[in-house]
Amino acid sequence: MAKKITQTMTVKLEKNTLVERGGGWLLDIIIHEPERAVFAECTAWANPSAAKKHIKKVVVEQTTRKSVKLEPVKLDANGKALSFTGEITYKVDA
Repeated sequence: MAKKITQTMTVKLEKNTLVERGGGWLLDIIIHEPERAVFAECTAWANPSAAKKHIKKVVVEQTTRKSVKLEPVKLDANGKALSFTGEITYKVDA
């Protein structure tokens, strides 16, 4: 029987608020084991919907899961989310 290793996928999606209007969304995805990083990706997106579709694609391709739940972390004055984070932990064969 193969040994199982715990991996954790951390996702952070954040809007660039340095510009007054517009601003892109920066997506960081990191998959790591206790000792090392297995996968890391940093990309920019025009809108959060497109970034979330990319997150789903990476989750399906790189993990044993089908989705990751993203929680809004930071809100603007109108109540719209400016930042999302999510994390999943799963086991893979060594």
